[in-house]
Amino acid sequence: MVKKTLLILIVIFHLLLVIINIVSIPLLFIYQPWYVSFPLNSFLIRLATIEKECPLTILENWLRLQLGLIPIRTFIGHYFIKPIYILTRRKKRNGHR
Repeated sequence: MVKKTLLILIVIFHLLLVIINIVSIPLLFIYQPWYVSFPLNSFLIRLATIEKECPLTILENWLRLQLGLIPIRTFIGHYFIKPIYILTRRKKRNGHR
């Protein structure tokens, strides 16, 4: 029960970090001069697209294995892209567009 609660807390924390990073990109352009916002946004975008596995994903996978769950490959792919893909595929199968 403790590991499951910890897994949920890690997923929520990871989600909050992703949302904060996404929101901060346009806010930096709006509220900071270009010579501040451009390097910071470049860093944030690079950080989000780097091929190296995130430490939170590593921790989540370790907990998932401890709970007998299948490990995930990427956080955004597992919690955002995969559900959208499944929903759109299901709609196409049912005859919706």
